[in-house]
Amino acid sequence: MTSSLGLPGPSGNDPSDAALNRRWNEFLDMHNLRPILQTSPAQIDQQHADALAALRVPYEQRAANEAYVLSIWDQIDLIVDYLPPDVNPEWRAQEQLLKKTALRLAARRSRLKADMELCEAHWEPNVLPLDMTPKGKGASEKKIEVATSLINTSYYLGHEPGDPIFSYCPLPLTAPNDERNFTYRGCVPRDPREDLLRLQLLLPKVVAHVVALLAFSPEMISDFPEKCWGLMDRTDDLASGDDKYGGLLSEIRTLWVHKFSGKDPAVSAAYMEFLQGHALVGEAAWLVCGLCRGGLDIKCPKKRRRLRGLWYGLLPLMTVLTFDKDEEMTTFDGLETIVEPYVRDQGRKAHDMVFRDGEYDRALLYHEDAIHKNHSIHSIYANYNGRYHPTAGAVFYPGSYRLPPSDPALDPDDSDSEPVPISDEVLAACDSIDWRFGTPAEPAQTESPEPVVPAVEATAAKRKRKEPGRLTPLDAELAATASRALSTSAPLAARKATSSSSGGGTPEYAGRVANLRQHLFAQAPPPLRMARNRHLRHWTIHRAWLLLQRQQREAREKELSRMQQSMYLANEELRRSAGPGTRDEGWLYRVSQEKKGVYGPGAVPIEYARQQTETPARQAWNHEWK
Repeated sequence: MTSSLGLPGPSGNDPSDAALNRRWNEFLDMHNLRPILQTSPAQIDQQHADALAALRVPYEQRAANEAYVLSIWDQIDLIVDYLPPDVNPEWRAQEQLLKKTALRLAARRSRLKADMELCEAHWEPNVLPLDMTPKGKGASEKKIEVATSLINTSYYLGHEPGDPIFSYCPLPLTAPNDERNFTYRGCVPRDPREDLLRLQLLLPKVVAHVVALLAFSPEMISDFPEKCWGLMDRTDDLASGDDKYGGLLSEIRTLWVHKFSGKDPAVSAAYMEFLQGHALVGEAAWLVCGLCRGGLDIKCPKKRRRLRGLWYGLLPLMTVLTFDKDEEMTTFDGLETIVEPYVRDQGRKAHDMVFRDGEYDRALLYHEDAIHKNHSIHSIYANYNGRYHPTAGAVFYPGSYRLPPSDPALDPDDSDSEPVPISDEVLAACDSIDWRFGTPAEPAQTESPEPVVPAVEATAAKRKRKEPGRLTPLDAELAATASRALSTSAPLAARKATSSSSGGGTPEYAGRVANLRQHLFAQAPPPLRMARNRHLRHWTIHRAWLLLQRQQREAREKELSRMQQSMYLANEELRRSAGPGTRDEGWLYRVSQEKKGVYGPGAVPIEYARQQTETPARQAWNHEWK
């Protein structure tokens, strides 16, 4: 891989200044800069894949922690608020600590589930089949489907992030399956966090490229200023955050303006064309434009401020990349001019992948008439299914404003795309509760050498042999209390009387509690069990009725949409057709839209032409109920 300075762009033409090109390559070899500056996009792809794999580990751990907390809460949520306050203060504190986090997780998960169901309620698109089988004998048959309607369809028709998008518009004098009828319209958007991660990998390479151009001098290629070496060493810290590299980029902008402000315009243009023609620079500019333009559609103020801070932090570098822009153009407009060659190159690669290699399944194909001329496919899905894929964390709200949480007292500032924090104290409380509910309690030890087994323990033991189960810590504590209170030995009875008179020991109601518990279940059922079942049955029937109504409504709307699309395509065919005879294009359409015979004395009678009256009933009241 060679590097040349003075090229008019990435088109592969001969360098405009061969001497400058030779000096630049000698400069790179002398200072060992080729491994730094000549990083290929494939190497960035590999680094990006490794970083994503490393980032998925904490995401999976967080998902496991959320499932663990919710599973523990499902075991105790019905009895937490009904226990006596003096059972065990430590247990109560752990349960109340778990309650807040579990309720926030449950509320967030229910909202995300409802929004996901809303996103998945879509129509099937109308398609136009095209035969892409190549000419010649023995060629395998290949057919593609072009979507002619995109309203309320699934998110990008179910395609994966990064898949190319092509619009279809048949040109005159071309076959319907001619590849010239397809125009590249970008790709399915990725998760913005992935784009931000890729931008963090590209920034050190782009900044190092700019610093190398600052240090390069054709007259003295052996000279590399110490200040530039310091800037080159600081490029590795660019991925640490906005507040760390703002000063570095500002210093680079100052040096760039100082070096190229008074130079010959032809030399400055050669440097700028070489810098802007680099593949990594074009991709970095494309990512910055996409992130900052996409931030306008984000409802969360915190994320909007974060993207605004990203733009202002990168503004010095963007000023360097657009140093040759016109004075009336903004920095963002100058970036879009850099992005255009990169988008054309991506479109050429996507076109070769789909139409030359035959990977039609990876491409999203839609008819141009399916979208209004002032809109794009990205704006269509931003309005209907959320800007990004639902699995990426962003959700779809059908109104123009964000719906508030169902319980603002629990999480007033919680965003659906932000995870609920789970502290170590909450996980420790979950472990303690899981141990208490999962480990059987030890039998209570009495102080008498030959204790009399009370009736409650004998009954519980028989029931335990008959119905195997486990005692909760609350059962063990009450059983131990009952055994001490119901002991009939003389020393314990005397000790009980002494302790009761002094205000300590077993409370007075322990005997009544033990007497009541021996006639109850071994493990008390949770309260409101039947009410919960009745509610679930009622809700199931109600949801089934709503689901049936929605299916009938969607079937009717889909049929109306199909009829409207059929009439629209028929009218479009009439409008584009010429004839019969020497009639010009559109004559059949104009004739079909005429309203002859609709009005006048010979017209079809309409309902509202008659007098709107009601006649009295033949029988006012049916007394026989027949």
